Amino acid sequence: MTTDYAWLPVDITVAQAIDELRKQAPEKETIYYVYVLDQNRRLLGFVSLRHLIVAKPTAVIGDMMQIEVISVRVDADREEVARMLARYNFLAIPVIDDQHRLVGIVTHDDVIDVVVEEATEDALHQAGVATIVESYIDAPFATIWRKRAVWLACFFVAELVLATTAMAHFEEAIAAVLTLTMFVPLCISTGGNSGSQAATLITRALALGHVELADWWRIMRHELLMGAALGVTVGLVGFAGALVIQSDNPDRWVLALVIGQSVACICLWGTLLGAVLPLVFKRLGFDPGYASSPFVATFVDVTGILIYFSLAELYLL
Repeated sequence: MTTDYAWLPVDITVAQAIDELRKQAPEKETIYYVYVLDQNRRLLGFVSLRHLIVAKPTAVIGDMMQIEVISVRVDADREEVARMLARYNFLAIPVIDDQHRLVGIVTHDDVIDVVVEEATEDALHQAGVATIVESYIDAPFATIWRKRAVWLACFFVAELVLATTAMAHFEEAIAAVLTLTMFVPLCISTGGNSGSQAATLITRALALGHVELADWWRIMRHELLMGAALGVTVGLVGFAGALVIQSDNPDRWVLALVIGQSVACICLWGTLLGAVLPLVFKRLGFDPGYASSPFVATFVDVTGILIYFSLAELYLL
């Protein structure tokens, strides 16, 4: 916020107010909204510069001011303030303390800076990159490397341990039907893509205030239906693709059924996981942006392998 705001006492006339604004204007951030204060600087109302210009010079400010003022507390989160300014399309919004005293204003240009900064932070977190203050091109190479390498290494170790453990569990199935390994990337990538879509949508909805944690059941119900619809869609494509690719395989129909069902189930699971992770991160007090592509991909890769080879064992062994 800025403390350079224009203000007027409640008991002066419009003509006196305009004279006072001429004195304040050169030093103030904006004079389009003029706040009316009492002797203790408590916020009583506001008048717009437009209303002052068209009002009668003898009118008293207290009689023409708007007393219903939308304001924010001095300890409010800056993202909340940005949402309020965007919602009401204000040029500025007053900031008050516990005694309802005006301590400053937040202007729309300051909010733009906040929005850009928060959007940048969310984008970096969604990509699994630590916050970078400097410009990408101007930041030291070692800084970019460190901020990218930490998360990348963590995700790699997690997949190395969990994915290889899962693959080892299905070693018999892989040895019996080597063709199964050919479709592993196809199935896994589908879950990662669907999960990333869901995570991005939910993260954005949380950031914009479109949904809250209390809406978790509505979100899960919506994504359950969406995941099922998407799963059936890509599952049919996977079924048809497996039939074409394995046209010389005598077990192609069974294999295609495994691929189709696996893709459908993994897509549904990835969608649900992508929807729930931002909510969990938000509930734990972390930035929901962290529940993004790297996290979703890591979890879906491991669980997708379990789903895929479990169905393969059921049908082929």
